[in-house]
Amino acid sequence: MQLEASDQSATARVAQRSEVEWFEGLFRRYEQPLGRFLAQMTRNSHLADDLLQETFATAYRSRREVPPADEIERWLFAIARNRALHALRGLRRGREAMARLRCSFGADRRMPDGEALAIRDLLVKTLAPEDRSLFILRYVHGFTSRDLAEMTGLSPDAVRQRLSRAAARLAAAYDDAHCDDPQGKGDR
Repeated sequence: MQLEASDQSATARVAQRSEVEWFEGLFRRYEQPLGRFLAQMTRNSHLADDLLQETFATAYRSRREVPPADEIERWLFAIARNRALHALRGLRRGREAMARLRCSFGADRRMPDGEALAIRDLLVKTLAPEDRSLFILRYVHGFTSRDLAEMTGLSPDAVRQRLSRAAARLAAAYDDAHCDDPQGKGDR
């Protein structure tokens, strides 16, 4: 009985070593072509590096479902493509959310692009974590009031009320921080 357990353990170690060696070979073969592809897709070397890691992590997790050898390259590039498109959609949603946020401060005042980080800081300084999460989920990730109500256990009306109050606090804080005309504050 002891010999059988030892044999099984040795077999498992050999199989694991073979798997690791296979994966290392796959990485060496496709790291550069996939990295170039991702850099071309994203036009951002840091994002491309992150996506390359995600691509290989996905491939490793899916190693039991690897296609035949003549389809591995297509399989890896499909994973990389999907990761890149997902990341680019996320970036686009972020830009759209910032545009919506800029517009919510008034059509007559456009926020310069360099203030995006200031808006993030303003969110953190102005809103409690619960309201901040509602605001981000609604305006960055696009969830509806009904979705947020289901997530939080609040009623849709309560969610809308909290979002409205959060937006008012943000607008007031933005005015306090960025408006030179103190009389403009009374117009809200």
